[in-house]
Amino acid sequence: MRIFTAVLAAALLQGSVALAADPEIIEAPKTDIDPARFGWSGGYVGLSAGYAWLRDVDRQFTPPLYDRGDDWIFGAHLGYLHGFGNFVAGAEVEATRLDINYELFNFIKVTDAVAVKARAGAAWNRFLFTGHLGAAHVNTNVGLEDWGWVY
Repeated sequence: MRIFTAVLAAALLQGSVALAADPEIIEAPKTDIDPARFGWSGGYVGLSAGYAWLRDVDRQFTPPLYDRGDDWIFGAHLGYLHGFGNFVAGAEVEATRLDINYELFNFIKVTDAVAVKARAGAAWNRFLFTGHLGAAHVNTNVGLEDWGWVY
C-alpha cells in the first residue's frame, strides 16, 4: 500500500509540474493588412523588350506615301506612380533601341526612340492594370526624325 501511495503522490506531483510548465498561448492580433504596405505609390525603373509595328504616312506626295515596318525592340524606362485609393496615375520616360526597316524604302531604318507617357489605371489587390498615352521622338539611320503617338 505504501508503494501505491508513493506512486500516486509522484504521479500527482509530476502532473502538477507539467501543467505549470505549459507556456501561455498568445494569439496574434486580428487586424487587416495595411493597404499602405502594398501600395502602388513610388518611383520605379525597368527594362523592356517586345515587338513594335511602325506605320508612316508622308503627305508631301500626291497621293500620300504609306510605309510600314516591324521588328523586336529593347529599352529602359523610369517613372513615378501615385495611388488614390484603387486609382493609380503617373508619368514615365522610356528610351528604346529599335531596328525597324521600312518595307518600301528598306534602306531607311528606325534606330531609336524616346517617349514621354502619362499612365493611369486601377489597382486590384496586388495587381495593377494600366494604360499609357504619350509622344515619342524617333530617329533614323539617314538623319530623319519625327514625332509620333505612343499608346
